[in-house]
Amino acid sequence: MEMNIPITDANCRWNATDGFTFTPVDIDSTDSNSWLQIWNGEQGGIYHYAFYWPALSDGEIYLRCFEATKDTELSASRLKPRTTVRVFGHNEFGQVVPPTEFTIYEGDWEDYYAVRVEVWHKPTGGKPHKLMEKIYRMEGWMR
Repeated sequence: MEMNIPITDANCRWNATDGFTFTPVDIDSTDSNSWLQIWNGEQGGIYHYAFYWPALSDGEIYLRCFEATKDTELSASRLKPRTTVRVFGHNEFGQVVPPTEFTIYEGDWEDYYAVRVEVWHKPTGGKPHKLMEKIYRMEGWMR
């Protein structure tokens, strides 16, 4: 199974003034594989995502994650509230979600497995639908 590796960036650090600072990643509007970007967080199992998309109706964007080989939903009760971002007036290709933190709780540090990360859109007054998915090599957060 082909997996994407989350971006590891030494410049991705917390500072009290600006929060997390992320080094820009090349986004190609003609390459949908570049539209979802995931960075490693400050500990194993903690990640950040940014999302780019063409025009999109007002509503919400959120993530759903699944263990890719067993189709088991991961962190189901926590992931949607943690990753939901409101969308207003998104009329052309560009960033829809700024870097937003989320955690995969299943597993332990350095116990990597395939995670299917799905990006969902729920239009205002409409039904949720999946926009895209990518498979990443991820690890869980060790408590």
